[in-house]
Amino acid sequence: MKEFIRKHPLATVLSAAIAFRLLAVIFSKGYMASDDHFQTVTVAYRWLQDGFWGPDGYMNWKGAPAWKISRFPLYTVMLWLNMKILFWMGFESLDKIMYGVRFTHALFSLIGVVAVYRTVEGATRSRNWATLAGLVMAVHFAMPFLAVRNLIEMFGGSLWALAIYFYYRYRADRRSRWLIWSAVTCGLAWMFRFQLIFAFWIVPFVLLYEYRKVKPALYFTLSLLTMLLIAGLTDWIMVGKFMGTTINHVHQGLTERPPLTGHLFIYLAVIAGYFIPPISVVLLYLVARKRFWQDHLMLTVSTLSFILIHSLLANKQERFMIPVLPAVVIIFVLVLQRQKMVNGFPFSRKILWRVLAGFTVIVNFALLTPFTLNYGHKGLCEPLAEIERRFDGVPMVLFFSPDKYTNFPLLYGGYRTIDRQYVYAWDQLGQRLPAGDTIRYDYLLLYPLDKEALPRYVDSLSAHLGPIEPAFHVGPSTIDYILHLLNPKHNRTNEVWAYRPAYRR
Repeated sequence: MKEFIRKHPLATVLSAAIAFRLLAVIFSKGYMASDDHFQTVTVAYRWLQDGFWGPDGYMNWKGAPAWKISRFPLYTVMLWLNMKILFWMGFESLDKIMYGVRFTHALFSLIGVVAVYRTVEGATRSRNWATLAGLVMAVHFAMPFLAVRNLIEMFGGSLWALAIYFYYRYRADRRSRWLIWSAVTCGLAWMFRFQLIFAFWIVPFVLLYEYRKVKPALYFTLSLLTMLLIAGLTDWIMVGKFMGTTINHVHQGLTERPPLTGHLFIYLAVIAGYFIPPISVVLLYLVARKRFWQDHLMLTVSTLSFILIHSLLANKQERFMIPVLPAVVIIFVLVLQRQKMVNGFPFSRKILWRVLAGFTVIVNFALLTPFTLNYGHKGLCEPLAEIERRFDGVPMVLFFSPDKYTNFPLLYGGYRTIDRQYVYAWDQLGQRLPAGDTIRYDYLLLYPLDKEALPRYVDSLSAHLGPIEPAFHVGPSTIDYILHLLNPKHNRTNEVWAYRPAYRR
């Protein structure tokens, strides 16, 4: 095994990455944040049901007029094509289709793994350091989980890593084609995640500074502008407005109240936590040294720009750092390689290095299992998938969540949209379920705040619908429960008890 790893380091890295990502494809179901389902998967799946083009001749986006769309359509169109292929193969259920979607995401994430490996290999001329960087990308505790999620941040981050690789290829042989490829890849990354412009906008200035020539910067800039022109024309065709989604996105960011705010230094804390302290804190300290910046100016300055601009924006969400994580992996491995060469801290004290590295590896693998086997929002997705498996036809479902409003991922209920009724407050009970109501429900999904409140829920529905009987129960996934313990006010377990009216016996 050691001999195989020595002779085939990239194959070893990819084998590890694929193995854990396949586990995530199978077990990491659901979604992480609401946008990852309702603004992407929902839109693409609706295109399967209702068609791609709206009545106005432009792209249909959840019934909204095309000229208001603020997301560049590339990612969602890719989702739709993926779903369309699976649909032609005979898969209609969204729950089943998502296995194929997650598999495609897993394959795409390998771009970032290979790009990071090759970049470090070229910069250090060492397979050992390249293998370390590749393994971090392959089996870092969050990577398999993030790889299969419907995250535009992850797609953009993989392409940004590839753009960095092309840049380093240019550094090695000065062939302009690598700068063109780097810029083209930056443009694609921007089409997935608009905010990546905060990283690569500075690249032409770095080229001017490092090479004291206009030509390299011109190659990069003109290639990038070509990609932006293509994006603008795509908007013109699909939404009826040149650069429409970009203009709408900027306007939305400048005028709408941000959904989340945070501390100015939240992103440094996110990166430190992601790469596991205390070693991540040591690495952040080492990266700040001037000589390292001089040797890897584009990499360090673009990463700092990305983090700094995000820190100055009002809307602060931890997930916004995902696109820059591959770049941080490259930086951290390169700074470790430099310290090892000069026997600097922490390598100057072998026991310290072994403790830091050993602790990091142990914590990483302890977290790898719960993050890989991660069913996000299980209590919202799984009951609908279960009803579709049990019920032949279009069921009538009552969502009973009178203590808190919840946005339900209805499309997990099947290709033929389910009929439903909601009760989001106790005073709605009599209005939504009036005496003598003729609606005959097939399933009742009860979402109490805790198990102790369940009898009240059952009694209240029984008083309006007659006797009801348990059908099945879906508890929280491990990650849902952990998030609930960390912040119970904002993270519900979404544990659900499904009942059926006795007349459905």
